Amino acid sequence: MLRDLAARTRLSGGRDPQGDLAALRSIAADLGATSGVVIFPEGTRASPARRAALLSALERKGDAAALARARALHTVLPIRLGGALALLEAAPEADLVFCAHSGFDGIRSLKDFASGAFVGAHIRVHFFRVPRAEVPAGSEARASWLHEQWLRVDALSRAASSPLRPAG
Repeated sequence: MLRDLAARTRLSGGRDPQGDLAALRSIAADLGATSGVVIFPEGTRASPARRAALLSALERKGDAAALARARALHTVLPIRLGGALALLEAAPEADLVFCAHSGFDGIRSLKDFASGAFVGAHIRVHFFRVPRAEVPAGSEARASWLHEQWLRVDALSRAASSPLRPAG
């Protein structure tokens, strides 16, 4: 089972979007009551350079709504809806858990964690759970709802990036 799951999780990194979505649907269809799937809905790690490139591409494309959504985000890149919508469709009873974090700037690989570079760093992580009953039906409503949740992730990440207040 684990070997099969590992094989199905080797997604193409965008080279085969339809194959990737089919793999996500397959994984979601096999979820048990105590199982979960972790996705990174931005498709890549956020950085100022990636954000600038994305904004520039959206300007060239002329998608005013997508550009406005992207400009409203400060710490995350816009959510790429395909994987999240595929999982929601294929796992109709699954709750969602979102994670917002700060302090991992500069991470490129697991080796970065092992190097000790983050010893003494202030890492903040915030999770929030959304019961499935609160997720709207239909792709358009879900897409709008996911954008709203991503704004919440962005706000939490921004708040987590603020300086630590002294205890007491």
